[in-house]
Amino acid sequence: MKEFIFDINNINAVQARKEYSLNKFDIDYIFTNYLPIIKLHSHNKTEIEKELEQRKLNFISVNQNFDIDIFNREELDFLVYEISEYINAFARGKNLLIGVFNKKYFHQFELTIDITNTKTLLISDFDIIPLEMYFKTIANAIKDFITLHRIDLQPKEEEKIRLEVPTFNANQKLSLRQIALIHYYQNKHITRDNADAVAKENGFSSKTSGEALYQKFSSYCSNADRKALPDTKKKIENKIFLFESILEYLSGNEKTKAIDELKIIKSKSEDL
Repeated sequence: MKEFIFDINNINAVQARKEYSLNKFDIDYIFTNYLPIIKLHSHNKTEIEKELEQRKLNFISVNQNFDIDIFNREELDFLVYEISEYINAFARGKNLLIGVFNKKYFHQFELTIDITNTKTLLISDFDIIPLEMYFKTIANAIKDFITLHRIDLQPKEEEKIRLEVPTFNANQKLSLRQIALIHYYQNKHITRDNADAVAKENGFSSKTSGEALYQKFSSYCSNADRKALPDTKKKIENKIFLFESILEYLSGNEKTKAIDELKIIKSKSEDL
């Protein structure tokens, strides 16, 4: 994955002179002060997400299964570390735009992983603020990918107590909230006329189950209500769990929409 984001030391100062119309002073300065010289590829978040999914498919093709922790270690761990180095450099003021050559921005970074007495030269399509935002886009895309694919089978005891989130079991009966949300994404309408029947089909025979199911479905039909954050941390965690628990019942565009909205909810929760 790293090579999808960066080209590292595939260009030296002499080659850079030709490609970016640098003068002799610039070449001498780069040769003396910078190692490594890095070209940053420009991708939008969708392209990054597609690349992660493709690499996941390649992993499955080779290994006949998918393990997010192994995939993370092999493909993402060090990349995440390097991205965090750049983001931290921005926060510490350890970055500097040294020039624009042939419509490319030349950025100097002082990273903790740099070799003594040298700095990192990063060549990018982005100016300073867009570059920092781009690194955060990469970091968030990877974080979302890992979060959506990790299933913690043995959470620490203190985490189970703190979160108080029920463990989802595929053999258990779906809750009314799950049924309502699945029906929304599958574009199957629940009305007052059919709510009792839908509830009974899913094992709810109480006289009030149909009305309760209809009310929940109606709430999920509202974009604002569906993506809104509840008022307590516990309720937020339960809502995230709810969305994660229904993904296996969806496919195609309906699943993509649910994942996108789950990301929105998680992003909002991280800002609290």
